[in-house]
Order: sequence, then C-alpha cells, then structure tokens
Amino acid sequence: VQVTVTGHGQAVTAQVITRRRPALAGPGAAGPAGAGAGLIGLAERVALADGQLEHGPNAIGDFVLRATVPRRP
Repeated sequence: VQVTVTGHGQAVTAQVITRRRPALAGPGAAGPAGAGAGLIGLAERVALADGQLEHGPNAIGDFVLRATVPRRP
C-alpha cells in the first residue's frame, strides 16, 4: 500500500494505492467480504467537505482511491 498526501493551491489530496496481487487459490482466498459501506461513507464525508472522491483500478490493475478537499482557513 502506498499513501501520499499533498497540498496544492487551495486543496489537499490524499491518495491510497493498493498494489495488485497475484490471484490466490482456494475458497475464501480473497478474504472476508466487508459490509460494503466504506466507499459510500467516505464519499459522503468528502462531499460534506465540498471535495471530490475518485476510486477504481488504474492502467495496471492497482486500486486507487483519491480524495481532494479544499483547504480551510
């Protein structure tokens, strides 16, 4: 996992990249499924801060999560 936080102009961006792993064999190899509310809750909080949330795979299959919010005085 790679985490970066950068300030630029009037905004701050936090980015998390989860590197793609080779497929694991066997039942349950991917691990337990979550409740499915993590991205929804994060999107709600970013929206409340007048920010923008982007997430999904990049060109090489890593999962990228990027939240940009305006700086507050």
